[in-house]
Amino acid sequence: MIERISKWLLAQAPQWVEHPNWLIRRTSQLTVLGSLGTRITVHGLGHPLDKEHEKHEQFIESFATSPSLRDYVQARRPLQHRIGVLARTLLLLQGADARLRELARSQQSTFALKIEGRLDQRVLRNLLIWHNHVVRSSFDDREERAIDIALVLASACGDERRVFELISASFMLEQVRNISVFWGEESVDLAVPTLISNTAPDCQRARREAWDLGRTPVDLVDYVTRRGTAGGIKVVQDARKRTQDFFKTALLGQVVIAVSLKEDADGTVDPTELAWLLHALDTVVERHSRLGFVILNRLAPSRWQRWPAHIRFARHQGFSLQDAISIAQFADGYIGVLDIFGLAANAAARPGIYVPLDEGELLAPPAVEHSPAVVKDRQVMLASCDRARIESALISFLEDLGRL
Repeated sequence: MIERISKWLLAQAPQWVEHPNWLIRRTSQLTVLGSLGTRITVHGLGHPLDKEHEKHEQFIESFATSPSLRDYVQARRPLQHRIGVLARTLLLLQGADARLRELARSQQSTFALKIEGRLDQRVLRNLLIWHNHVVRSSFDDREERAIDIALVLASACGDERRVFELISASFMLEQVRNISVFWGEESVDLAVPTLISNTAPDCQRARREAWDLGRTPVDLVDYVTRRGTAGGIKVVQDARKRTQDFFKTALLGQVVIAVSLKEDADGTVDPTELAWLLHALDTVVERHSRLGFVILNRLAPSRWQRWPAHIRFARHQGFSLQDAISIAQFADGYIGVLDIFGLAANAAARPGIYVPLDEGELLAPPAVEHSPAVVKDRQVMLASCDRARIESALISFLEDLGRL
């Protein structure tokens, strides 16, 4: 009976604070403020509560979120001004208290990622490698747990556009729940109490050594380059719709191939790589006109021009980084380097030719005799940056795809 009454009171709480009768509404609001003051005075901030007190706290919090109460405490009339200052302070403390109690109950883990120097194509790729092959291996039970990450950026990472892309890519990771961004490691030390759950073991509460995204172990990069990855990227519904609309509008009836190439220091596609690709595609496109190619990298403004009908630049169509990743996930095939686009396509089981981002990252770069490519589900993982070998595999792959 008592539980039923408690649930009924909780359901009626918003109506009392919003009641049309001035006396009932004001009495309820003052009661809420008094309860908040008593709660903070007696228990302090962040004190864990038992089940009964948690129910009472939920009852009070349902009042505190009332728009009418918020309007009341914002009043600027002489008599209400001082009350409003006190009320706003109580509401801010109540919000902080709720956050601290949430951390006390939470089982979430927080990881710190450090980026020193330039934010480039390699950093975005390493972010996905870290998520798929480091975070998942850190949980013994292999459960899909949500995590929080703290991005620690050195002051040299001054390109705001690239920082925005890093944050956008982070929000696409399946296990990431929240993201915090810090400029310098000193600010992370101050924020540790609000980042890490009180229920985490002491070994986790002490701030871990930040994982450097610019220096991912060579053996891990080598493994992913040769074997690929799985999962890791959320399917964003809005991006999926925009991608499908783009295919129907710009490449109607064509076999769509997503392309990603090496980038320059400024984050735009390398002109030498682009010229080589266009030359390699000419002979294939002449025989298979149904093939259409979407280049996912940005192009420098100085190189904007009229391109052949079978070539599209996704970023010139107003697509964001998240949209470009979705294109890699849903295209009919993929050719290019194993950056974040290549890994997203590989994880989505897109057939294609996958090339190392940098041959120097392989444990045993092939010299004269190339190691055999790993082929699975029509995905060819070339552990080589040799252009002759890439072009041969590329033409063979496109010929097969063009005949479908």
